[in-house]
Amino acid sequence: MHVALYSRGFVKEDLEDIQLLLNELARQEIVPVMYEPLYKELCAHIQFSPQTDTFSCAEDLDSRIEFLVSLGATAPCSIRSVLSATRTYP
Repeated sequence: MHVALYSRGFVKEDLEDIQLLLNELARQEIVPVMYEPLYKELCAHIQFSPQTDTFSCAEDLDSRIEFLVSLGATAPCSIRSVLSATRTYP
C-alpha cells in the first residue's frame, strides 16, 4: 500500500509526531509518498525509510496511491490525536 503525505510546511513542535506517523506507516508496511518540498524540508530532522518516494504535483499521484493525508490545518487536532484514534486493520 502507498499513502501520499502532503503539507505546505511544518512546525518544529510536530517533528516528533511526524516521525511517529512515519514509523507507524513502516510498521504497517505502508510506503509513504511525500510531497517533495516537504520531504526536502524534513530530511534534516526526520529519519525516512529507504522506500520513501516523493511527488511534486497531483499528476505524479498514480494508481498506487490509496490515500492522501494532508498534514497541518487550523483545526484543533494534532497528528498524535489522529494516530491515537486509528485502529489497526488486518
